Amino acid sequence: MVGLTDPMPVLPLHTSRLLLRVMRSTDAAVLAAYRNDPAVALHQDWDLPFALTDAVALLEKQDDVDDLVPGRWLQIGLETADGTVVGDAAVGIDSTGAIAVLGYSLAVEHQGRGYATEAATALIDAVFAGTTVHRILATVDPANHASLRVVEPLGFRYEGLARRAAPVRGAWADDLRFALLREDRTAWLNRTTSPPTEVDLVPLTADRLAEVRRLETFRFQRAFVAPVDA
Repeated sequence: MVGLTDPMPVLPLHTSRLLLRVMRSTDAAVLAAYRNDPAVALHQDWDLPFALTDAVALLEKQDDVDDLVPGRWLQIGLETADGTVVGDAAVGIDSTGAIAVLGYSLAVEHQGRGYATEAATALIDAVFAGTTVHRILATVDPANHASLRVVEPLGFRYEGLARRAAPVRGAWADDLRFALLREDRTAWLNRTTSPPTEVDLVPLTADRLAEVRRLETFRFQRAFVAPVDA
């Protein structure tokens, strides 16, 4: 377990539709099948073709692991009630047990159903509840709007663009950097979500500019909604 004073298991983890559990070498065929799909690999950094032997080599390393481990990555299968593995989440914990990195991939036929959001929500809350992790990182290709739709509505904060920072199959790709602190997640869950009881229309004047600029437009929305600053 990851740097715990009062250990709480993170995996296996149940959501309303998914079982999140450590992937085994017996999952290699399904992992290879969707990782080898160019549409799935488009914004990911693994090599193509991604062969069955690649999947076996990756998953054999965690056949004896049951939960998150400091200093290593873990592939976590997203499995529906009928036993179908629809994709995976990857969680890497640093050697101190303080910082985690989150990633996820879904087979094309299972995308657009909210599985990534459901899994990411459950994972980040379980990691914060059961470990000493205080900061979870996520990096996203600027063109990967589907992934942005996962991290931003969970409370991750944009921390900047790393230009040509990610090596992807012989080329350098830009990386958007997001992070979620333990206190960020608490504040996000406790935010007011009910509609206002009263709305006033007021002039947009220079003395109100600071208030207006506190409003933010998610990056995945900016393809069709201008940022407030603009």
